[in-house]
Amino acid sequence: MYKQLTYANYIPLIGGLSFAAQSLIEKEPEYNVSFDVFEKNEEEYQKIVKSPFYLLKDSEFEKHGHNQVKDTATEVNLVTSLCPCGGLSMLNTTEARGGNSTTNRFIYRFISFGIDVAKADAIVFENAPGLITLPDAENIRTWLNETAIKNDYSILYLLTDTSLFSTPQARKRTYCILVKNKQSGVFKLPKPEKVIPFEFKGNFLADAIKNPEGKKDEKSKIFFELKESPFYQFMISKFGSNFREVVKEAFKDTNKNTASIMNFIIRKNLMDEFIAFNTTCEKTSARTKRWKEKLANGKGFWDISPNIPLKFFPGIISKNGKQIVHPTEDRFLSLRELMRLMNLPEEMAVPKYYNTICQNTPVSTSKRAIKIALDFIEGTAETTDGKVGLYNDMKNSFSVSA
Repeated sequence: MYKQLTYANYIPLIGGLSFAAQSLIEKEPEYNVSFDVFEKNEEEYQKIVKSPFYLLKDSEFEKHGHNQVKDTATEVNLVTSLCPCGGLSMLNTTEARGGNSTTNRFIYRFISFGIDVAKADAIVFENAPGLITLPDAENIRTWLNETAIKNDYSILYLLTDTSLFSTPQARKRTYCILVKNKQSGVFKLPKPEKVIPFEFKGNFLADAIKNPEGKKDEKSKIFFELKESPFYQFMISKFGSNFREVVKEAFKDTNKNTASIMNFIIRKNLMDEFIAFNTTCEKTSARTKRWKEKLANGKGFWDISPNIPLKFFPGIISKNGKQIVHPTEDRFLSLRELMRLMNLPEEMAVPKYYNTICQNTPVSTSKRAIKIALDFIEGTAETTDGKVGLYNDMKNSFSVSA
């Protein structure tokens, strides 16, 4: 359907957006552009993609800009990017978070590349929900909107969740979609089709992470064993092997997709009992006492306890990817299983670095955003007048703000 179109990737990282575009356009990208600071993140992607890969030096960009690739990066219909989201992530609690974070420099560079170098008909990147929701990201949104409009692009912000599609992972993300208008000064926005949530059936949690050929997965790096966790030991001592069902029962009247063991302990008023259980482990006991004090003072804490999938797996992010409990086995998910929840190819080797998997976006979710862009390019998308729009897949709501 889209085979005649061309695309390129800018900072593909491990390839979530790239593989989504490839599955729809049915061919590899014309080329890839990235920076030396992401070289480790992109090792495995580079091994299975045959198209050219151009690497820029981050430290020299202010001096040279995209001049290093202007003669090799050809014009394409679509460019995509997995711009690092650290500057807009709610997990970033430092002063570096917000619109002025230096991490956001890659967003500006990507948009400039898409407009000035690739001269793309559509420009798509993924980022944290904070791109839309954070008040202190207003300067980025303003720059994006003004830059798009000045260059005859309309801009659509898409707020979506992976669990709506074919992957049982609760992961809210934002996609920013710029589309080039054919007539200067006449702005049209793509009006996305309503999402019908994917209907999961059977043992879908276990099915989503199993080896598709029924083989045993290769061994991958294990950070620590579930059975060594004091949280797991507490649950086993109190509830036995039925602890998953006990946790699910405790949260059945909520909308939670996942629950950590500490969530359960707090909900059932078991903190004192858990502290007493860990008297021989001073570190865990002291940490839990600090958490209790923070809760009493209305504060939050960094929960490191094992996470139990209720309806879906939690979002695969650096904070919790290491501590997701397998839906049927008493162990944490392996790196290969985390890769499957990102829809990465089976032929891709398990990366050396855990965060490489987390700093990505699932292919199934990305196809939603890229299809919106491709349909606009092809002239088959429903459109409406407007320069700036927001579509929320969870609410199936659409608004035009300019």
